[in-house]
Amino acid sequence: MEAKLTVEGDEVELIYKAISVDKIEERRSRAKVYLSNGRLVLEVEAKDLSALRAMLNMYLRQIKVCTDICGVLR
Repeated sequence: MEAKLTVEGDEVELIYKAISVDKIEERRSRAKVYLSNGRLVLEVEAKDLSALRAMLNMYLRQIKVCTDICGVLR
């Protein structure tokens, strides 16, 4: 199973720097984070739906924390 998430906005470079530090590979899933054309791209591969959902939720939480912090700093 695969999922691809694209994020646009002013903070994508900061978010990328914050979340790309953690290279996370589990037994059942792995993720790749990169910048493309000013967008943050997250690609997740997993062996099953539960692993896919868990990995997506983890990265979405990290992205949310980064955007919240950027909002506070403005």
